[in-house]
Amino acid sequence: MNLEWYFANITDEESAAAFLREKGVFLRERSCLSCHQQIQLGSRRPNGSPQWKCTNKACGARISARTGTWLLKPVELTEGHQPDPGVER
Repeated sequence: MNLEWYFANITDEESAAAFLREKGVFLRERSCLSCHQQIQLGSRRPNGSPQWKCTNKACGARISARTGTWLLKPVELTEGHQPDPGVER
């Protein structure tokens, strides 16, 4: 890959995110920090940034797509973990 390839293939935010998921920079899937069910990426916050949303209707937690990536500090995944500021209900 060279710079020309990037300009030809990464034309918008979605193609950039797909490229970063493919390279392992962004997560492909994750579990809810509250109920440990599968969460889906896709919905957006009012500021336009992507977020993960819990598929468990009883939980409904939302987590910034940046949470747990190199874009933010790592998330503690131990028992007694306090919900991080990226989690919304």
